[in-house]
Amino acid sequence: MEELYRDVMFEPWSMGDAVIAAAIAREDPERFTLLCDERWGDLIRMGLPDNSPLQIVGVHLPYTMRNARHKYSLPDALAISGEISKIDVVFNIRGDIRDRRASRKLFPGTRIRQSGWFGFVARRSAAIDALATHGFVNVRNRYKAWCDLTGVSFDKVVRRYRTKVRPKPTRVVIHIGAQWGSRRYPHVLELTRRLQALGIEIDVVRGPGDRLTEDLPPGLCAEISGAALAECFRSATVVVANDSGPMHFAAYLGCNTLCIGSVSNLVEWIPPTVCAMTPPKIPRGYRPLPNYMSDRSISEWPAPGDVVHRVLSILGGGD
Repeated sequence: MEELYRDVMFEPWSMGDAVIAAAIAREDPERFTLLCDERWGDLIRMGLPDNSPLQIVGVHLPYTMRNARHKYSLPDALAISGEISKIDVVFNIRGDIRDRRASRKLFPGTRIRQSGWFGFVARRSAAIDALATHGFVNVRNRYKAWCDLTGVSFDKVVRRYRTKVRPKPTRVVIHIGAQWGSRRYPHVLELTRRLQALGIEIDVVRGPGDRLTEDLPPGLCAEISGAALAECFRSATVVVANDSGPMHFAAYLGCNTLCIGSVSNLVEWIPPTVCAMTPPKIPRGYRPLPNYMSDRSISEWPAPGDVVHRVLSILGGGD
């Protein structure tokens, strides 16, 4: 590989995490190499300007996988350190000791700058999280956290996210997917019917492996990914998605995006300029609801009627 890059942004976790890091890396593409899960490289390139020099290197770390997240293994990743040379700093915002250990093994002798220790501990300790819940410590947004750590201008990132694609005719895409069932909006069918009753064209989509809710007919929901997903999002006037990787991806592509959340504090996760809807009772600190990483359904979500009003506001040029 070309030996041009001196700073590595190390984000080996989920699709959403990788897209967040990419949103910052693309603002200084000659400086950074983005090291992310090998599954997300092609998606990230779809949101880059033509001929962007950003280098993306894929890695597979089993401890980040849904069904093996407690395992620590680097079976095939040790060769990565030979692919990226002349590294000055490795950056990481998760505060996870496993990421730090992986960085040490992947890039021996390289300087590591890692933030996010408070949030990482707070997610595992109610006592620590109480400081954030009651406002003694501010919950940091992950886009802002990457900017603070790397020195990239957050205002520059925001300006790019303000540039929206508004295709016509009016079309709304609803993406139902999330890795965990607890994070899937359970009222997709009613929301779809209400929007269709207003004469709005609707497409309901999901990713490979995303399970349908019991009330959603299989024929209503197309399974798409990759370039087809990017094309679907870019042709939408508004994308409605739960707090998930596809939500981050839609915003990253420049789509008008409405995020529906319920199980965690969206202050930490929301992309710049994206509208967010949550129920009145939602976590205020770093700790999500107890069933956050499960397929158990969560009952409290924004009502479909309220979501319709927000979609109409966005279509009308509102927030």
